[in-house]
Amino acid sequence: LVVILSVELKLKCPEAGSVLDVVMSRWGEAAHRAFTPLVMLSSLLNILAMYSSISITVQALTGAPAEACAVLVPTAVVIFCAHTRPFDSHVAAAFSVGLTLVVLYAFLFTTYATSPDLGSASGVWWS
Repeated sequence: LVVILSVELKLKCPEAGSVLDVVMSRWGEAAHRAFTPLVMLSSLLNILAMYSSISITVQALTGAPAEACAVLVPTAVVIFCAHTRPFDSHVAAAFSVGLTLVVLYAFLFTTYATSPDLGSASGVWWS
């Protein structure tokens, strides 16, 4: 839903950088001031939900404490973003996707190979 809305926003208002730009141009400054805290709260809640789900997933996969994962995952993202320049954004995006896939496959094959219930990919298929 969010992707569809952002594509529609870019098609109908290509100059707008955010929803708040559309609110400002369409309904004025009073509506912009009213919507700004709501949009900021919504963004904050979405970021917190993503980070908490990522840290719980890392905890489940590695066995690390959830508190450590909650601190280390955002720290890794900040370090990664701090060392990439905007010019290298495509390379950085491709690298992060590739690294994510490598880690995902490593956890996937580790889970299949070491689980006493599964034992292999065919064990998952037939269970």
